[in-house]
Amino acid sequence: MLDLDNLKGVNDTYGNRTGDQVLRCVADRMAKAVGEFGLVARIGGTVFAVLLPGVSRSKAGTLLENAGRAVRVPLEGVDVHLTATCGVVSSTVAKHWSGLLSRAEAALLEAKISKRRGIYFHRGSEPGWEERRQHERDTRVEAEEKVAPKAAA
Repeated sequence: MLDLDNLKGVNDTYGNRTGDQVLRCVADRMAKAVGEFGLVARIGGTVFAVLLPGVSRSKAGTLLENAGRAVRVPLEGVDVHLTATCGVVSSTVAKHWSGLLSRAEAALLEAKISKRRGIYFHRGSEPGWEERRQHERDTRVEAEEKVAPKAAA
């Protein structure tokens, strides 16, 4: 799942019609970036699903990086700087789309929490993954809290 960052600013500044044009342009660019290797579909709001059947993790990373770069290319007539955040799940035995989408959405949420822009691969099946992610979140929050009072001074 790939989510566009900061599209709300386009709608607020230029209107929903322009926002829709931007979405179509971004979809076209992403489709070109993944080429014959995959399929891009908007699944709601600013979220797109990118299906890459039979593609290795490494190749998927490359294709999704290309899609992310395509999103960042300036759009004619619209002063906006779009980026995208991507949550990725892979499976060789998945039997249900809903499970894949759910794990991709979890990866996307983790990516949005920990960083914007970029690609985040779902690692929920790794032993100790949840504990490591919670520790990373706690460490980040603690570091942010230490910096926040200094920034306000």
